[in-house]
Amino acid sequence: MSGLDLRILEGTPWLAAAGLLLAAWLAWLVAGRIGVRILARLAEASPTHWDDAMLQHRVPQRLAGMVPALVLLGGMAYVDGLPELVRIVVRNVSFAWLAIAATLVVGGALDGLNTLYERHAGNARERPIKGYLQLLKIVFWIVAVILVVAALINRSPLVLLTGLGAMTAVLLLVFKDTLLSLVASLQIASNDMLRVGDWIEMPSQGADGDVIDISLHTVKVQNWDKTISTIPTHRMISESFRNWRGMTESGGRRIKRALLLDQTSVRFLDEEHRTTNLGRFRAYITDYLRAHPRVNQDMTLMVRQLDPTPHGLPMQVYCFSADVGWVPYENLAGDIFDHLLAVLPEFGLRIYQQPGSGDVTAAMDGLAAAASIPRKA
Repeated sequence: MSGLDLRILEGTPWLAAAGLLLAAWLAWLVAGRIGVRILARLAEASPTHWDDAMLQHRVPQRLAGMVPALVLLGGMAYVDGLPELVRIVVRNVSFAWLAIAATLVVGGALDGLNTLYERHAGNARERPIKGYLQLLKIVFWIVAVILVVAALINRSPLVLLTGLGAMTAVLLLVFKDTLLSLVASLQIASNDMLRVGDWIEMPSQGADGDVIDISLHTVKVQNWDKTISTIPTHRMISESFRNWRGMTESGGRRIKRALLLDQTSVRFLDEEHRTTNLGRFRAYITDYLRAHPRVNQDMTLMVRQLDPTPHGLPMQVYCFSADVGWVPYENLAGDIFDHLLAVLPEFGLRIYQQPGSGDVTAAMDGLAAAASIPRKA
């Protein structure tokens, strides 16, 4: 019986090779559809989170992509009679396929690790690891490319590695941005210069908003108009930007605004003590801010005069709100200056305002009335 079997297989290597290809395709089909579904159900039933992250980044599907290459590599040993060139081509292509599929699996696993870290690590916003994981992915892809090229040209990877020395200048040119971004990422992380969620301003890049992502090559900022600015990571080191995190963490947001007073309205209130209405108004503002419940009393609070200008005498309010939120901050600043503008006439002071069309019209009406000359409509 064994002799009959040998005679049947003898002279049919191409049929055996076709059967091997069919087996590889069937193995991929079973692993990609049935195996992945089984793993998905197991992950849903599991109380752990790492398997959910792996599913989210399609690690099981990528593992299924390795199965056909493994079947071909293992099955070629049992197919005799094929030309040596065909065996080498199938083996090398299968190995290259396996290297690429394995790198995809590693990349998905690293993405899953980053997802786990961002969801469950308490300091994920302060210490993101996405840039480091992306660097690892680049290293794995470099190794995979070397293995794939070596397999396709049927040479040892060591031969390619020895030739890399002569290509150092070319590699440095190709990976210049990656190297710059790597150095920038290390400096940003070590100096705690930037975190996800920070409000930054970078006028040179047109960015003004919250940082939503920090990766090896780019920093993404969602501006206040909901547009997204993408900034190369190395620009965060080579160019200046303003980070408002210190304001957020301090518990106070600065209010620094001035009223422009008409200097001709300043006068003495008390001939004996020579007290001025301007001094009384300044003291009133200070007391008003000291008693305001929404003003931070633990931070600098003062009312001061600035240098007189042709546009009036600036009376500046300098204090900090107790709520650093944008809307509460603007509401507080508006309430303070609404009150000051309303109470200003009680001190005999006036706001300086350049004449507008209404002022000119009123003046002309006054002159016309005084001269008893009717104006034309």
